[in-house]
Amino acid sequence: MNTQSLSIVAVLALLSACSDTEEAVRAREEIGEAADATAEHLKKEHEEFVSAAEERVGKMKEDLAALKEKAAAASGEAKEDLDRAVVALKGKLAGAEEKLTDLRARGAAAMEELGEGLGAAMDDLKSSLRAAKERLQDD
Repeated sequence: MNTQSLSIVAVLALLSACSDTEEAVRAREEIGEAADATAEHLKKEHEEFVSAAEERVGKMKEDLAALKEKAAAASGEAKEDLDRAVVALKGKLAGAEEKLTDLRARGAAAMEELGEGLGAAMDDLKSSLRAAKERLQDD
């Protein structure tokens, strides 16, 4: 639970201890509306993050497929290097896809924690793909 959510829960707890004056009732209503708006915002943010991550994973799959084709056309030591790179990249891609699946399943509440892990996994995959492409161009 994030700080904003904890603050809302704390205020609601305090208000529930108060008498039901008009002011307390109105405050509870406003806090409830704010909580609903926060939840809706987190849901939308989660959906946008997942969508962007799915696009990045799709692009990386395309890049990996192109690298596989180039590895298949290569020969000798270059082919061996590229084949090893493809195997390593497949593992990294699988890790990123697993984190994305987990993020989809756990929803907005887990977005911050899982989003960081997914971002790091995808950055590592992108860096490795770039390095493999550079090795191919050097040969």
